Amino acid sequence: MLADAHRKAAEDIESTILSLQAQPRAARVIIEGAWGAAFQWIAFGCETKYQQHLNNHTRLGRFLRSLGEKAAADWWEALDLTRQAGWYGGEPDPCAGSFLRKWSAKSGKARKPSACKKV
Repeated sequence: MLADAHRKAAEDIESTILSLQAQPRAARVIIEGAWGAAFQWIAFGCETKYQQHLNNHTRLGRFLRSLGEKAAADWWEALDLTRQAGWYGGEPDPCAGSFLRKWSAKSGKARKPSACKKV
């Protein structure tokens, strides 16, 4: 997938999860969607900056560290743990949805981790 396709995928996912935020039972879907959008933004950033990215999330933290992107790796792994707890756990952490809404609002339109921005 080319960088622009990853950007479009991230924007499409974000648009969808924003429309779900008023739904009281959508926490799992919102968490999963935010995780998916973040993955797409990381792929976009890495493809833009390094002309390479992973096509799956397995060992993404290790890959980011190999590029010298420790902050992005740490951020991704924290988000992945939030996702796992909400998806595979009993009830999603009520703070997770709030965290993801704040993350979305704070990071603006281009919601990729800053460590993968093109320099």
